[in-house]
Amino acid sequence: MKLPSKTVIILISIPIVILLFFSSNIYGYFRFKSYCSNEGGLRVYEKLERNVGWWAKDKYAAMETSSLDGVGFVRFTGLENKDYDLLVEGNRDSLNPNYHIEDSNDSKVVIYRLDIEKSKTVVYEPSSVTYKTVRIRDDKIMSEFKVFYYSFFNSDRTPLNANQRFSCYAEFDRTNFFQDWIKGINNSFK
Repeated sequence: MKLPSKTVIILISIPIVILLFFSSNIYGYFRFKSYCSNEGGLRVYEKLERNVGWWAKDKYAAMETSSLDGVGFVRFTGLENKDYDLLVEGNRDSLNPNYHIEDSNDSKVVIYRLDIEKSKTVVYEPSSVTYKTVRIRDDKIMSEFKVFYYSFFNSDRTPLNANQRFSCYAEFDRTNFFQDWIKGINNSFK
């Protein structure tokens, strides 16, 4: 029996070596696709009431939360440990909505809060951001919108910081990403 030539052995070896070298990248990408299809997107456990109060940890989180269509007002605690109510005047969809901040009105009840959880970024592993709407009185999760991300390479080690990145249920561009999760959670209102 005749043995294969050196050229044939080299031509067969090159793809095998490349596959072995990038196996963690390929495996991570397929895990990312699996997470997207099984856990990503919007999950509504119970519909949200419209035009009620929400709680936020600070002014900036209140501005973010107030972008949702069904939010009546958002209560937050200011720097001097005083509570305020933030209301949106005009169009919520614009990039610069008009905010009106006033002292909190204790006759208005706060029902929900928005929790944002970000997973730790690990090279060759999918990472995620989860937006959970939680009913305050019993800490019940009413709905959640989960976005997954994956990068094929560590961008610190690629020329010109080039990297192939993927996401599901949101875009990488910050403006689009902001709009994507808002559209997702807006579908959980009655």
